[in-house]
Amino acid sequence: MEPPNPESNAEEALREIRDRVRSKWTPQAVLRPAAGGMVGAALAPPDWGHLKAACDSVIEVCLRLGRLPPAPPTWRGRLGAVLVRLVRRMLFWYTPQIAELGAVTKKALNEQLDALENAWRTGTDAVRLAELFSADLERLEPELRAAREAGIQTHLERKATNAALEALRAQLTSYRDRLEEAEQQIDLQIAAREALRGEVDSESAHCRSPEEGLRKAEQELATLRARNLAQECRIAALHQQLRRRLPEPFDQDQINSLAYEDQRRHDALYCSCEDHFRGTEEEITERLRVYLAYLRQANIGSPDAPILDLGCGRGEWLELLRTEGFHARGVDANRVMAALGRSRGLEVVESDLLIFLRSLPDSSVGAVTGFHLIEHLPWETLVDVLDETVRVLQPGGLAIFETPNPLNVLVSSHSFYQDPTHRNPLPSSLVRFLAQARGLSEVEVLFLNPVPDSAKASDAGRELVERFNHYFYAPQDYALVARKIP
Repeated sequence: MEPPNPESNAEEALREIRDRVRSKWTPQAVLRPAAGGMVGAALAPPDWGHLKAACDSVIEVCLRLGRLPPAPPTWRGRLGAVLVRLVRRMLFWYTPQIAELGAVTKKALNEQLDALENAWRTGTDAVRLAELFSADLERLEPELRAAREAGIQTHLERKATNAALEALRAQLTSYRDRLEEAEQQIDLQIAAREALRGEVDSESAHCRSPEEGLRKAEQELATLRARNLAQECRIAALHQQLRRRLPEPFDQDQINSLAYEDQRRHDALYCSCEDHFRGTEEEITERLRVYLAYLRQANIGSPDAPILDLGCGRGEWLELLRTEGFHARGVDANRVMAALGRSRGLEVVESDLLIFLRSLPDSSVGAVTGFHLIEHLPWETLVDVLDETVRVLQPGGLAIFETPNPLNVLVSSHSFYQDPTHRNPLPSSLVRFLAQARGLSEVEVLFLNPVPDSAKASDAGRELVERFNHYFYAPQDYALVARKIP
């Protein structure tokens, strides 16, 4: 329904107020005299003193009714007084009423005079109020006019708002239709996704999530590839030995080669174990970045001062060095690991570590690194590797060896043995002593891979809890960084 026009309402209300006030309550209307009279005469206030004197005269006359006049000293006066007293006695029933009439008349005149004064004051106040009201009306008239104009503007804005609301309502209706269509499409997609999830669940029921299933599938694929590479290498080696044997019998080199092949039969299995327990390549790469600053500070990694990585494994360190612009190569006795590294374009040699080190010239390497390597070595081999490291390092070259931290009880008692080729944990104090004893200097021990605080005992501040956290949740790894004396 169309709202009432505020312009007409405001005009009508303003006109009515103005007419009423000007016709009834202005000073001219209030003080206007009867026809033919004069305004000045009507406005002249009464002579209150004259009225009061007239009232007093009337009252005095009324009070004198029934009173005896003063008796003159003559005999006639005395005779008249006697006659008046006789008449008064004869009118005893009348004279008191005359006296009462005088008192009542006095009281009535006084009350009428007071009422007249009050009426005049009230009329004067009414005139004054009318003047004030008229002034207020004149003062408020611009405001009423502004209110009328604002009402007109509001009416126009309301009409525009109604039109905008209608347009918005139409848009909302269109959006609602589109939303219903989108909901239908979403329902279809949800149904398709549920069907796909059912297929995925049926294919990999043992997986907790698609990401975990994909990771496990990648691990299984890497394991199959490693086993395939191992089998191919073994078959190729056996074919070569068979061709060399026929028709002659096996010589000693062939027997040694066959024994070596027999030692390599579990390389693919170890590679799968490494993939399962070591961590993802992305995680290992991020942990290894801490050593880049040491290489740059020592100006190591150029073609004249290359880096040699012992036990390079899956090649995360070599890949990081290549990305950062360093020259490096690796060596690993595991045939599958070496083949995987070469398939990624890395320079990897398949060889026994000690044999390869002994084949290098003196002072030919800028840095020797080994991550989670020394815990695999027997005592004699560990000492020999340190000696060869010192020999092949250039003056000022770096030796970096990372290993599990046995100070962490959970590491030394549990996770250390998740690698079946680990021999025994090596305390950092022992490794520091060996490095200094075999000729390395400026030995620094870095504690790495800390345990998250959320895994530690919470009641901090107590000595027993602090000691428990120190031994059970110490950093999981440490690294020895040492330098060859120039």
